[in-house]
Amino acid sequence: MKMDFGCQVTGYLCDVEFDSDWNCLKGKVYWDARCRFACGAWVRTSVIRAVEEHSSGTFELVRTYSGSRYVICSWRDEEEAQACASHLHQ
Repeated sequence: MKMDFGCQVTGYLCDVEFDSDWNCLKGKVYWDARCRFACGAWVRTSVIRAVEEHSSGTFELVRTYSGSRYVICSWRDEEEAQACASHLHQ
């Protein structure tokens, strides 16, 4: 959380899955800046606009069409990360 992502972070997502039907992510959110969700709550993001790798190479930053920005801390598995990347680069 002390890392500078160059923007206001809406929340941190763990155990993330990609939903190709809705072009969104599902996962556990932590430290929701808008105080909508308790830490550890399961959420679905709005439609993904972009996924960018942080300069550290450790995290990815997701931008949604609603203006939220989430840090992906962990994917459920590598296949979820690959599905998201391939879907966005079609």
